Amino acid sequence: RNLVIVSAGPLTRDAAAALADRMVGDLPAESQEGEPVPFTLPPPRARTIVIERPVEQSVIVAGGPVRWASGGPDGAARAMAMAVLGSGFRSRLYGAIREKLGAAYGASAGVSSLAGSNGVFAMESSVANDKVVAALAAMRQEYATFREGGVKPDEIEPIKQRMAN
Repeated sequence: RNLVIVSAGPLTRDAAAALADRMVGDLPAESQEGEPVPFTLPPPRARTIVIERPVEQSVIVAGGPVRWASGGPDGAARAMAMAVLGSGFRSRLYGAIREKLGAAYGASAGVSSLAGSNGVFAMESSVANDKVVAALAAMRQEYATFREGGVKPDEIEPIKQRMAN
């Protein structure tokens, strides 16, 4: 009664309906007023999907589900960390993909909030076809460095200034 599902892309109506049934088919037909319906993300599966098309550049999107609320006491710190990784000309992804490889005009990373503390993390960049392998490797390396070492104070200060203005 309170659920709307929107589909876009190369799916037939029947395929979209089957996918929706798999995703939310276990939910009750109706919920009681005020009763939250539990929401959980499926466990991630590491995989690489390549869709080949005769185009001038390729789009790389990498990421997956995260348990990371956008608000709360750590919300600003998390937003700044995401900015260090992939927001703007000073971000790590921009430096690795645009400046070092010359493979793209830009790159970004961020977390989109879903329900509760669930979200989707994504890094993306449109790159020259002949630099896809190197760009994907650079994205993976920057993400690993980010996860293992966090961010440095000298990376945070410009973001604090930008957020304050």
